[in-house]
Amino acid sequence: MALLDVELNSKIELLESQAASAWKENSIIGFLSLGESAWELFPDPKNTWNEGYNFAKFMFKGLMLKNELTGAELWLSRMVENNDTLHHFDGDCEFNEGKFFFAKGELNNALEKFRAVVKDAGFRYFENEDPKYLAFYRDPE
Repeated sequence: MALLDVELNSKIELLESQAASAWKENSIIGFLSLGESAWELFPDPKNTWNEGYNFAKFMFKGLMLKNELTGAELWLSRMVENNDTLHHFDGDCEFNEGKFFFAKGELNNALEKFRAVVKDAGFRYFENEDPKYLAFYRDPE
């Protein structure tokens, strides 16, 4: 389990904070730019850092809330790649993939991901999420 050193982690957290401010100001370009700057600070290979997963998830969720699916797809792929290396958050990745497919209108893919999550983890991933995901899971027609 790879953890960043304190100094590097602080630099990344500062950029994350600045990205959050840009997001709140509806500056998607600023959000994306600051996110990429932070991502570049992760040492290679970038898919081996626990903090990398959490940062990619932060970016993904922010972009999903703004319905910026192109950017969200990039950060989702980074989340999945990181998870495939570390194998810590399989259900979380699948659930977020389901949300992404749902947003894109790829409902069969979304349902497949949600079913896999429920099979492995029950309904806990639906808690504290938009109720539309659970409603869709329960009645996909």
